[in-house]
Amino acid sequence: MAKARILIVDDNDKAARTLAMMCEVSNADVSFVTQGGLAAEKARAFKPDLILLDIGMPDMDGYEVCRQIKADSELRRIKVVANSGWSDDAHRKRSEEAGFDDYLVKPIRIQSLEELIRSLGK
Repeated sequence: MAKARILIVDDNDKAARTLAMMCEVSNADVSFVTQGGLAAEKARAFKPDLILLDIGMPDMDGYEVCRQIKADSELRRIKVVANSGWSDDAHRKRSEEAGFDDYLVKPIRIQSLEELIRSLGK
């Protein structure tokens, strides 16, 4: 069975690396970037099945990154999941409006991550 390909986008390098290790333990190929503005370019090169995308980033927030990805015919098939420390309804609503496919609150539990990876059918 093919491994899921996951792109992590988070401005916190430590958080991105920790999440990457969790994904690798869950049998996924992983890449990450720490700038929202690099996400679409990296997605085109890496061709992920899933993007775990932080919302609160300084250079380009996750809402704008998600809108760009979903507007791009080459990238819109990718499942984009918010990975945020914000758990309130307002942020969840904004994420839906931006085109996110799902919303996970940090820190992501390994069980939630494994379920998400299984849902990709890889």
